[in-house]
Amino acid sequence: MVLLGVTFVSVGHMQPRAYNFSRPIRSLVRWSVEESMEDPVIISLHGEYDVERLADLRAELEPHYRAPYLVLDLTEVAYCDSACLCEFIRMRKARSAAGMRPACFVIRNDRLGRLFHFLGLDEIFTVVESLDDAMGRRPGRPAPLTKAS
Repeated sequence: MVLLGVTFVSVGHMQPRAYNFSRPIRSLVRWSVEESMEDPVIISLHGEYDVERLADLRAELEPHYRAPYLVLDLTEVAYCDSACLCEFIRMRKARSAAGMRPACFVIRNDRLGRLFHFLGLDEIFTVVESLDDAMGRRPGRPAPLTKAS
């Protein structure tokens, strides 16, 4: 799926890469994330996140705290411990202090979805089941057309 005007960051066991489909990638060796006020930033996490990967998670999230619309795609996350969940809350506090809306989380994993619900994280974050749903909640996007009765 190609999304124009979207900055996409993939994080996991491999070297992180940033993709911005609205602009060409400037270098294959050094990557950077560019964004405008309209461009959502999508960070896709992969694998297992525990206290040992907390510093990596924080290093990946912090540069995007001021992104106008931040989407965290957790569909490929197999495990997430409490330290990493606390990092998401830390991110929310930083975004709130900067006047930014909370990040949107894409979660298809039943176990992770239940955990978000049990902890009440689905009440402080927007939680959706697909990137399409997340893009539908993008600020400034026109409301969908409805049938007239």
